Amino acid sequence: IRILDLAVTHVGAGNLEVTVPPLGEDELGRLSTTFNAMVQGMRERERMRAYVSETVLEAVQDDKAAARGRRGQIEEATVLFSDVRGFTTLAERHPPEAMFAMLNAFLGGIEPIIRYHRGRIDKFIGDAVMAVFLAPAPDQPPADDHPLRAVRVGMAMRRFVGLFNRKRERAGDFAID
Repeated sequence: IRILDLAVTHVGAGNLEVTVPPLGEDELGRLSTTFNAMVQGMRERERMRAYVSETVLEAVQDDKAAARGRRGQIEEATVLFSDVRGFTTLAERHPPEAMFAMLNAFLGGIEPIIRYHRGRIDKFIGDAVMAVFLAPAPDQPPADDHPLRAVRVGMAMRRFVGLFNRKRERAGDFAID
């Protein structure tokens, strides 16, 4: 029981690398097997976050969406597309490690900007990002601000690129646009 208690505490703190040893053929043994399967499922879901958009993950977890099945639905939204200007030329001039580091820093920096304005990152495509800004659900108060939120993100991204480039230039790295 102490082993399971400690393992649950670790998982509760976000450590999904926890497993418990087989604890026999009785109830504790079945519980340890079930616990390990549960943690394995949690690890798989975490890995999926790298490949599936937040919108898709929410739809999979939404019982109402599951009840609708494959019928889909029409939603009003604004979509923002953005990419690094001249990326191919930059990639020809700089080693892959430098490009990878720049992309991680850049995309990691714009993600919180998009989320702050209640946008959802639908996907990253190399140097590009596709963000979706949804209109409120029918059961929520009306607000036609999703286009304005997308524009605000675009402007905030431009400010971020300026700060990003100043920091990179101070470090002797190449700038982006």
